Amino acid sequence: MIHGTFKVKPLPHHLEQINEPLLGYWANDVWNVQECPFLDKHYDWNRKLIFDKVHNLRLKNELKYYFYKGLQETRISIIYAFMHYSPCLKVFTEFISRYYANLDSIIDIPKEKFLIEYRTFLVEKGKSVEIVHRKKSSPWMSPTVQPSLYIRLFLQVYDFYYHFYDEREETDKDCWDVRKLKINYNNTISRYSIDFSKVPQPYRQLFKKYIKTRLVVQQSISFSTAICYLNRLSFFFTFLKDKHPEWKELNDLSRMDIEEYIEYLRHSTIKKGKYLINPDHNYVNRFFNRS
Repeated sequence: MIHGTFKVKPLPHHLEQINEPLLGYWANDVWNVQECPFLDKHYDWNRKLIFDKVHNLRLKNELKYYFYKGLQETRISIIYAFMHYSPCLKVFTEFISRYYANLDSIIDIPKEKFLIEYRTFLVEKGKSVEIVHRKKSSPWMSPTVQPSLYIRLFLQVYDFYYHFYDEREETDKDCWDVRKLKINYNNTISRYSIDFSKVPQPYRQLFKKYIKTRLVVQQSISFSTAICYLNRLSFFFTFLKDKHPEWKELNDLSRMDIEEYIEYLRHSTIKKGKYLINPDHNYVNRFFNRS
């Protein structure tokens, strides 16, 4: 699968890693929650994860390993897997077996093409493709729209395998896992990744190089500080991209650009609690603080 200019593909040792734990219970095409080896309490309900619609063994094992690994690492809870994902998996495997039965891997599916076709399939089956969240306490605020769980399952499986098969140095990627950077970090945090894809080109590589130097080489900032820099500067780089679409570097950056950015921040809106407000002086200053 081509992602940007980098090609990711499964290698033999990846397939061995996937197949090795799929024995006993995990080799079955039907996983009953009551028999799950990771079950830590008794549930009165009886749900199953069913993989038998996929006859392509490599695709089937990719799906099994995704759930096995998620349950093992507790990224996916027993309840979420067997209660919420179970109906989604049933529809997902039906779609794959009908339209993508001969793929070598889930990442061989062009993501955008798959999503267009899968959305159509879901609508035809009467399944949701989006979830609209509207706060009753804040009816004046615009509702948020998120992909439905049916769509999110595919996106999560796809992203899992894209990163699983990607063997580049962590800092060469656009999304870094702090656990792979060989630096000290707070292991009680809930967020382990820093995603540079929100930084527009051509500034992404420049910013990644800066963060690598500060976070990995010098170790002069913490992982949480790096995320803070990302959140602030991605906003700035997006502003520059819109203002100077022809720029390839920052050599022409001027005082006037900074002053216009400050005005841009002052007239933007931010969410504070239930409200959308204009940022105050302290908020604007935080965007320019350095450490």
